[in-house]
Amino acid sequence: MQVLLFVHPGLHMLELTGIRDALFEANQRLPPERQYDTRIVAAEPGVVRSGSGLSVLIDHGIADAAGPADTLIAVGTHEIPEPATETVLTWLRQQAAVARRHGSACTGAFLLGAAGLLDGRRATTHWQYAEALALRYPAARIEPDRIFVRDGSLITSAGSSAAIDLTLALIEED
Repeated sequence: MQVLLFVHPGLHMLELTGIRDALFEANQRLPPERQYDTRIVAAEPGVVRSGSGLSVLIDHGIADAAGPADTLIAVGTHEIPEPATETVLTWLRQQAAVARRHGSACTGAFLLGAAGLLDGRRATTHWQYAEALALRYPAARIEPDRIFVRDGSLITSAGSSAAIDLTLALIEED
């Protein structure tokens, strides 16, 4: 199953590595035909700087991200993410339309909101940013006191450890 982890400048490293390592550990116990093919994707291939100052070299840009993915997750940033380009928002909408499930970790929900993917849906983010998310995207129903929320094919998590919890729940579901 292909999993695309979309990262944005200022990404939160614990979310990226927590999700990625949970999928890696699952692969250690799965037969080859059921393993996760996890790709980390950014707007463009190259270096993306995290909120903590660490840099990550990303091999895949959205233009070369093979799809459709089974699962798409927008990884959160240390704070509210800087605005995404219309190209990124269009790509998120296109991927979400064909993925079995799509969502976000923590503040990645702001990227989904900007793409219109939270409209009319239940979602969550880190409690510290929940009010800002609800104000910015009033068509969404934000649930600030949840570890993660599933609304049909939409999956969102609160903070970093909640992103790992969400990933473990997805692995269990699979």
